[in-house]
Amino acid sequence: MREINQKSLRGRLERVKIERALSSRCAKGLLDDSEVLINGASEYVGQNCLVRFDHRVNPSKNTPISYLVNSDFSQVPNKFEGYASSDYVLFGVWPTGIKNNNAPHDYAEFTQLYDPGFVAFFLDIGSLGSKNKYLISKRKEVQLENTLGQIIGRSLPDPDRSSRVIMTKTLRDRDLVIEKLIQKGLYPIEMEPWLKK
Repeated sequence: MREINQKSLRGRLERVKIERALSSRCAKGLLDDSEVLINGASEYVGQNCLVRFDHRVNPSKNTPISYLVNSDFSQVPNKFEGYASSDYVLFGVWPTGIKNNNAPHDYAEFTQLYDPGFVAFFLDIGSLGSKNKYLISKRKEVQLENTLGQIIGRSLPDPDRSSRVIMTKTLRDRDLVIEKLIQKGLYPIEMEPWLKK
């Protein structure tokens, strides 16, 4: 097996074949013919999964660390060759039980459902037509006044430093986010939720 330059994978979205579970959360997989670790993929042994490599590099480990984004490939092209961090935005829909009406969710709620690696902050988009659009980090919530298109253009984090994530309350809102991302030339990639055991 060849060794991968971890720095070249920072923030990339790639297809990885899950080879074996190492624990209840972590698995080992193959990217081309190189071994990688995947958090959140232990139940997908034998499958190809979409994973995101973190921006942080661990110099004490030779094996790159990635995070499960989705096990469903219907959202990526047949000839998918990976995406650079600047090419895509991750999105999710809050499950019905924790939609929280139009109040903003908090960072802890997000990390209970999703783990795409380091997320400096995420955008929490309220129901269509509402003014409830928030930028949420571990420490604060900031209400945004701009349109969704303006928010996508101006308020997403630097893709070379953090995952870019948008959460919505409804499927209708999700569809609008997808439309706006495509208009901006970005690939919308849906995250698969997981619940910490």
